Order: sequence, then structure tokens, then C-alpha cells
Amino acid sequence: MIIANMISNTVLAALFILGVFLFVRVFVNFLMLEGSPIEQFLYVFTEPVVSPVRNKLAKSEFFSSIPADFSVQFTLIVLMFVYMILAIFQI
Repeated sequence: MIIANMISNTVLAALFILGVFLFVRVFVNFLMLEGSPIEQFLYVFTEPVVSPVRNKLAKSEFFSSIPADFSVQFTLIVLMFVYMILAIFQI
């Protein structure tokens, strides 16, 4: 039981940190700090999670016609939903 609780807390902490990084990535992108070391770090850390969402959105007719990339925002929304579900059903 203690090990399950530790694993649960670790997963929640990792999801929270990833959510913070995604939020900062959106903010840095908004400030147009392209090429900065912060942006490069956030891109390397968050892109493996954002890329599958971007691929799914690209297949959508609606999102493929929009010139803006909303994959980071969608990833953040899904991540927050998963975080809340796991936090509610935490052992």
C-alpha cells in the first residue's frame, strides 16, 4: 500500500511538472522568445508528449485548415484532465 501510494504521488508530481513546462512553453511562445535556451529546453522536454497530439490534430479537417498550432494547448488540457482523474482516484 505504501509503495502504491509512492508511485501514485510520483506520477502526479511528474504530470504536474510536465503541465508547468507546457504552460511555460505556451507563455514563452507567446512572448516570441524563439531560439532562447529556455525555449529549446522546453521543446526537448515537452515535444515527445505534444507530437502525438499534433499528429492527431493534423488529421482533423478543421484543425488542419487553421494556420495556428494548438497542439500544446490541447496537450495541456488533456494532461490536466488526466491529472484531475488520477488525483480524485488516488489510493
